Amino acid sequence: GPNYNKYLDHISFETISLIKLSDKDNKIKFNFSNIVVRNIKEYILNSTTLVFTTLACSNYYLFSNLFGKEYLIIDEAAQCIELSTLIPLKQDSYRIILVGDIHQLPATVFSKSSIIHGYNRSMLKRFQLRRFHILFLGIQYRMHPQISSFPARKFYKNYLKDSRKVIKTAKFHFIRCFSPLIFFDIVEGVESYHSCNHFSWCNLDEIRFINLYFRSIICLVKNLNELTIGF
Repeated sequence: GPNYNKYLDHISFETISLIKLSDKDNKIKFNFSNIVVRNIKEYILNSTTLVFTTLACSNYYLFSNLFGKEYLIIDEAAQCIELSTLIPLKQDSYRIILVGDIHQLPATVFSKSSIIHGYNRSMLKRFQLRRFHILFLGIQYRMHPQISSFPARKFYKNYLKDSRKVIKTAKFHFIRCFSPLIFFDIVEGVESYHSCNHFSWCNLDEIRFINLYFRSIICLVKNLNELTIGF
């Protein structure tokens, strides 16, 4: 596919299957039939507790031979069209769990006519419209209250509450440039094509500013590092 990353080849299902196959019998390391490869793939899948896949790939022919498929969990279920959600439902499961937020962006559909006819509607949205009971997770653990206050009022009717962890204000928040919510307008920034990919845009001035801002806050706060800050 277009998002294929060659650097993940070593952990792909195909590579792991070949490694398992070679470990099992060195004589067929470079001489194996499709039946042998299929058998080792079935063995790997049936000896696995969790299987992660996309909705489209859940129709993989080997999944139909899985034993003990107890739970089917679909993450970001509000950002996929209903037809895509139906693909994994073909598999027999004891319980199906849809996890998502209908107040976030729906599935990406470029056809205006399809959107008018509800093609971008998710199955989770359909359940809500039919008044199925939906469990609302009312405590958020990521946003500072200054950030969460707007979506809580605008989308969740003030039912969304902040955890005790995010309510605490860090010392560096009292410095104006490091406050919980602040906007920087890089007026001099100019967008241009990425040097390695002409389908992607970048802004070098914004990149330099973010890099400087990132390094400044790490130098200021001891407990922060590259793993504790996200963009």
